[in-house]
Amino acid sequence: MSDGKLRSDLGTRVRMFASSYAPLLALLALRFEDRRLQLALAAVAFVFLADTVRIAVVVPRRVGSSPHTISAVADEGAQVSGYLATYLLPFIAVPTPRVVDVIAYALFIAIAGVVAVRSNLTHINPTLYLLGYRLVSITTAEGFQGSAVVRGRFQPGSVLTAVNLGSHLLVEVRK
Repeated sequence: MSDGKLRSDLGTRVRMFASSYAPLLALLALRFEDRRLQLALAAVAFVFLADTVRIAVVVPRRVGSSPHTISAVADEGAQVSGYLATYLLPFIAVPTPRVVDVIAYALFIAIAGVVAVRSNLTHINPTLYLLGYRLVSITTAEGFQGSAVVRGRFQPGSVLTAVNLGSHLLVEVRK
């Protein structure tokens, strides 16, 4: 894989991770009492949510789609319970954190991000679920191997009409 493709794939995975943590950051914003911290977390959550909407809804309407015949599909939904354990953070966080607490929370989220990006945990995405989408692993007859943001259920032999948003991400286009 070329350096450009590797960076593109890494960037996509980081964006998917950030997207998945938008609700967590919103929960933390509700939980903390410091107004500046609330506003900062809410703003970041909003940016991540807006990027998710851009990826799943806006861009597919503007970019030409093509058919992809699915040869294999895997939904990583079975890993949801382990992933959602990270969502306990707002409920164990102190409402008036000290600077060291905020640093510890940020480090926790950064470590979770590294683990998610280097594994297939980026497929667990509460933000996409809330928007009516999910992220699945697919292989197509055309040679694509990666992830797809979809609304429907697909099986081998199904045709997915999608736009390619990077070296390893398709997004379903519904007509």
